[in-house]
Amino acid sequence: MKAAIVVVGWLVVLTLWTVSLTMWQAKRSLEDREPPDLFTRWEEDGLRVMGRDGRCLVTHLENVENGGIARLPEPVWVVESGGVVISKRNLAKLEWKTPAASFEDVFAFTNQLPPNAGSKVVVLYQNAVHGRFMERN
Repeated sequence: MKAAIVVVGWLVVLTLWTVSLTMWQAKRSLEDREPPDLFTRWEEDGLRVMGRDGRCLVTHLENVENGGIARLPEPVWVVESGGVVISKRNLAKLEWKTPAASFEDVFAFTNQLPPNAGSKVVVLYQNAVHGRFMERN
């Protein structure tokens, strides 16, 4: 009788442990599939930067196909999910450079041509973190 209670107890513990491990793994895999806050899409008039509602500050664009990175002259705030459009004309004005490779001078940039419409271009951005207003007592 006591042996049966011990076996049932261990089965309950192992079942709870297995369920917990499965739930933890499922949560982790869902987090891995979560889309980034911002993504890009080509449209007729330019490159749309869009994503979740929030406050994201876009500072650079990266051409995935050749590794070229362009610094925006002014950071762009993306606040609404509909995003913003960077016109093709403005994209052509940007200086596209490939960063230095390992063991090269840090400022040894290689100039690149602007991306063609349809090229894979992603944004480099920062999420804005809100501080708090503290009233003086």
